[in-house]
Amino acid sequence: MNGATIPILVALITQLALGLVVFQSHSSRKSNQCFLLLSVFAAGWLCSLYIAFHAKTPAMAALAIRGASIAVPLILIAFNTLRLSIRERRHSWRTILRQSRLWLITGFAIVCLCLTKNFLSGAVILPQSDHGPASRPIYGPGFYVHFVYFGLGILALIFLYIRDVRRATGSERMELAFILIGATCAVGFSILTATVLRFFIEPAQLLWFAPLRVVLFSLVVAYGIATRKIMEVGLFLRRIISYGLLAAYLLTLYALVWWLAVTALQSLPLSNAQSVAHVAAAIAVAFAMAPARGLSQRLAERLFISARGLDFQATVSKAAKILNSVTTLRDLLDKFANTVAEAVGTDRVFILLPSKQGFSQQYPIVQPGARLGRLELDHEQATIKQLAASREPIVLDELHRARPTPQLERVMRQLDSLQIALAIGIFSRDHLAGVM
Repeated sequence: MNGATIPILVALITQLALGLVVFQSHSSRKSNQCFLLLSVFAAGWLCSLYIAFHAKTPAMAALAIRGASIAVPLILIAFNTLRLSIRERRHSWRTILRQSRLWLITGFAIVCLCLTKNFLSGAVILPQSDHGPASRPIYGPGFYVHFVYFGLGILALIFLYIRDVRRATGSERMELAFILIGATCAVGFSILTATVLRFFIEPAQLLWFAPLRVVLFSLVVAYGIATRKIMEVGLFLRRIISYGLLAAYLLTLYALVWWLAVTALQSLPLSNAQSVAHVAAAIAVAFAMAPARGLSQRLAERLFISARGLDFQATVSKAAKILNSVTTLRDLLDKFANTVAEAVGTDRVFILLPSKQGFSQQYPIVQPGARLGRLELDHEQATIKQLAASREPIVLDELHRARPTPQLERVMRQLDSLQIALAIGIFSRDHLAGVM
């Protein structure tokens, strides 16, 4: 095992572990299944690279190179299937595969091409090295077809994902956006290694960081798919940009202080000038860490100045004014519901208070002869039992992402039938006193 294959092995193990963890979090969900499939294909690509780095014969090297090339169209197919599994999560696998038929046909054709001598005529074993592969491929004319297919496939996937992000809503939009964010992080990491790290690391050793791009991408996508309480995309981007700016600033500061120290110490008869320069750079970074973090966060916030957020202080101030101005329960419910609706951007608010059978709608007032009757939920309803037991808000999008149980499935069916996205319990002395 040479130094170049250690990152490949780490990335291979991490990729398979991520795929299994995401699949186990909700094994019946199509997007989780697709991520496992994508992880298997990515692991196949990494495994082929690992074998190619250790190949002792031209035949073994050629086999590994073919395997890595075959994994490319399979990964593109898995990416498109992942997109469809999120966008069409209510449809069957037959419908999803029918919409993927163009990708399946072209991918199968490229796989067949990779098995021919027109694509790869052989491989040459190179002298042993700790930094690079042990073999060099001898490609045929078919390689250019494979290259063009890969480039067009990437462009098509980017276009389809951006289009679907614009059309989707709710958690579907966030999941698709996280895939795009993961791809952006992987590209950004590649640019970082190609522009900054090359001043500190030998060019041959930069190959060590290539497999880590796959892991970085998979970590972001796995979070977007597997977590139940998914972070809002704008907040996630603000954090990523904040940490990215912080890392770039500290790396630049470290390099500048190191260069200045080395330049200043060259005229002195010191045998360990390099070590002294590194220590000086580390001390400068340590002192700059705290102020730099606050600055990077403020800069990231300015980049997202148009992002919509909940103004907590303004909402609390409005609530206090309501309590001081109302004289009747109906007036209180009306102003309270309007304040909540304005704060969170919802189009409907229902407030249910205790009745003989359970909880009945007190806001909005149901007029006689209205098309929709009063909303009433008894104590045995799944939503009421879940609120009383968990004492946490019920978010329908989160339930679709959670591991299913009979109780949660009943809650989902009830909220779906009522077209309700969020249910919050109002508690008084540890008892459920109302539902919003």
